[in-house]
Amino acid sequence: MKAGRAVDVRIGDAAAVQLVQFPARRPRVVASGEMGPVAEIVRVNARRARALWTLSRYWPLRDHLWIPADEAVRGAWDTGMIALGSPQGDLAVGLVGERGPRQKLTLVVPGSPWVAKVALEASARRSIEREADNYDLLQASGLLRGAIPNHRRAGEVLLVERVEGPHPTWDSRSAAEWILESLQAPDGGGIQHGDVTPWNVIRAHDGYRLIDWEDANLAGGVDPLFNVLDFVIRGAALSRSAPAKVNSLLSGYLQGRRVETLNAYESYRRRLTDGRIDALKARSETYLRHLARTSRS
Repeated sequence: MKAGRAVDVRIGDAAAVQLVQFPARRPRVVASGEMGPVAEIVRVNARRARALWTLSRYWPLRDHLWIPADEAVRGAWDTGMIALGSPQGDLAVGLVGERGPRQKLTLVVPGSPWVAKVALEASARRSIEREADNYDLLQASGLLRGAIPNHRRAGEVLLVERVEGPHPTWDSRSAAEWILESLQAPDGGGIQHGDVTPWNVIRAHDGYRLIDWEDANLAGGVDPLFNVLDFVIRGAALSRSAPAKVNSLLSGYLQGRRVETLNAYESYRRRLTDGRIDALKARSETYLRHLARTSRS
C-alpha cells in the first residue's frame, strides 16, 4: 500500500488543516474521536500514513484517526467511485459522518468537480434524498440563485459541486449579513436551513455558498435571525469563544426583541435535534443563557 499523501483543506476556524488521501482501491476513512468507541478505532502505522492533529468539525484539536474501511464503507466507496465516473487517479479522501442512522460517506477525488455523498445505512438514504430534493426545489424556485452549489443525482448517490474556498469564522460580520439577507423568503420569513454553521458556509471567489441542505424545511418559515444565531452561536461553541464576544456581535441583531427571539430559537433547535443533547449543543446553550442574562441586567 502506498503511503498517504497529506493535502491542505479548510475546516471551521482553522486557517488550514490536513487530511490524508489514500489509494482509491484500498480505502481508509477519517473519523473523529467522537464517531464511536475507541476500541473500534485502529490507528494506522506511521509508515503507512500520517495521523494528523486537525480541527474536527465537532471538536477543536481532536485527533482525526484513520480507520480501515469496513464492508459498508467499501460498498459505499465503490458506489461513489462509479458515480464519479471511475476516476483514474490513485488517491481519494473519504470522510465518515457521525455514527447513527444518518451516517454517510463523503468521497472527494482530486481533479473531480464533484463530491459524492453515499449512505452507509438504508435509513441514511432518505437523508440524502431529502437533500437532493431540497436542492431541486431551491433551483426551481430561483431562491438563493448562485448561493448554492450545483448538484445531480447518480442513482442513490448525490453529487454536489465541489466549491473551493475557505470557511468564514463565526465572528465574520460580512458572512452573518450575507446569511441574513440571502435566507429571506418571499413572505418575509426565513428559509429554514437547519444547520447554518461556519463549516457549511464557503467563501468562493465570487461570493458565499451554503452547503448541506439535508435538514432544511423549505415549506416552513422561521425567524430570519435563527440562521444568524445558528452561524454565530454554534460556531462560537466549536471554538469555545468568550460569551462576551458572542454578545457583542449579536447585540445589534437582537436589539428590541432579545428574550422573545432567544426563547423561540432555543425551542427551534430542540425541535430540530429531537431534544438530543451533545457537548456542542450544551455549550451553545451557555451562550443563550448569557445573552438572556445580559438582556435583564
